[in-house]
Amino acid sequence: MKDVISINRAFLLHARSAASDNSGTLVTGMTSEELNFFKDLSIEQIEQLATSMPTTGFFLRFKVEHLKRMVETPRQSFNPQYALSLLSGSASR
Repeated sequence: MKDVISINRAFLLHARSAASDNSGTLVTGMTSEELNFFKDLSIEQIEQLATSMPTTGFFLRFKVEHLKRMVETPRQSFNPQYALSLLSGSASR
């Protein structure tokens, strides 16, 4: 359970930070309304949420074929913009 709390804490802090960025919806997979909720949360509120969630607060948005392609691409040749393009293409799932 400590791992789930730690993952949730990191994700929620990231969501709060992303709420101020134009690409926040793409990066987090959240709607603008959801991000606006996180924007003004305090550290204490984020901690409360992180410890209250029985599972992770996010889900994997990459398709299996995309994950395979990323794993098979040599790390020095991998372009993170490719991963962002995959997310934007699968955001409508």
